[in-house]
Amino acid sequence: MSAIAWLLGPILVVSAAIASLFVAEDATHFNVFRGTIAVMLVVALVGLCSILELTAARRMTRHK
Repeated sequence: MSAIAWLLGPILVVSAAIASLFVAEDATHFNVFRGTIAVMLVVALVGLCSILELTAARRMTRHK
């Protein structure tokens, strides 16, 4: 199994759980909705990591 599959597997599981709250799993557009939610989760995760990195860098420069 590739590293991308290890990283995206849990995100797809979470996005499927979220998508099933809004769309029936046997609907024809369920996979499109799940993919859209997965992209939003990845964007949110990258944004959160960048904000945490930025605040950590600012904290380190303040204490010097």
